[in-house]
Amino acid sequence: MILSLEKLSQANHVVFVEGSDDEKYLSALYSKISAFEQVRNCITTVTFFPLRGKDKIADKIEYNKRTLTALFRDKTWNTIFDKDFSTDEVDQTLKGLIQRKGCNAFSHTGYCIESTLFSDIDILKRYISSWIDFVPDAETHRHIDTVIAEITADINNIHSDFHKELEARFL
Repeated sequence: MILSLEKLSQANHVVFVEGSDDEKYLSALYSKISAFEQVRNCITTVTFFPLRGKDKIADKIEYNKRTLTALFRDKTWNTIFDKDFSTDEVDQTLKGLIQRKGCNAFSHTGYCIESTLFSDIDILKRYISSWIDFVPDAETHRHIDTVIAEITADINNIHSDFHKELEARFL
């Protein structure tokens, strides 16, 4: 508890997230992105604050922000949450509610942070390439394209074992 309060005291930015796994993913993504992109070292001034889910997120933010503001001044308050299956209208309404609580609100288009990586092939290629430093990026990208083409062909071939297994899992 004391360590958490110390981290909050030292931070310039408090970021509310749905769960502690989101903190781990965001920190890992920042680490990988900073390996191949010029980014400010802002992660050292951030403390993540898990809210244990998205349900009643605006109320959770209001309560926690009110409590933390009484203890810590001059913080920037942010929220990062999954869009889940929300429509754009619901997502914008939720962001508006959160912003009225004095907190910047960000969501990503995926069901979860991990799915965002897999929904944009270019991001996926860059992410995978950042983990493989002994193979040129272009070669890694070509291999990823080949794997995706093979998977797509198997999915589209109704006689393939892969297609049959996939169909059995979803029917």
